[in-house]
Amino acid sequence: MKLRRTPPKALLFRSLVAIAALAQASAPAQTQQQSGFFMISGLMVSYANNMHFRVVGMQPVRACAAGTNWAYVDEADSGAEGKMATLLAAYLAGKQVNLVIEPTNYYGNGLTYCHILEIAGVTG
Repeated sequence: MKLRRTPPKALLFRSLVAIAALAQASAPAQTQQQSGFFMISGLMVSYANNMHFRVVGMQPVRACAAGTNWAYVDEADSGAEGKMATLLAAYLAGKQVNLVIEPTNYYGNGLTYCHILEIAGVTG
């Protein structure tokens, strides 16, 4: 019985595929999720480049380790002004909101914060 030898290029390709799969599997998950409906207990409007508009009062989100019960609107996002207006109106009217959030490494320091991608609902 004669053994077939794997060509070096094929072996290299298989190795690279395996390494890429391993890197993808070990990368931290940055998945979107919903906050669930909650009553906004407070708003924070800050200065400079510091997550200007924050909503406080959601259930703690483990993936957002640096700020577990609040989320922010990024002013650079499309529709940011509409999101801020809707959240302010919901807060003033005592309505509950459900947010689509994403854990984001805002400062690039490894700490994750909840970034508001969209408002999934307002009720109450």
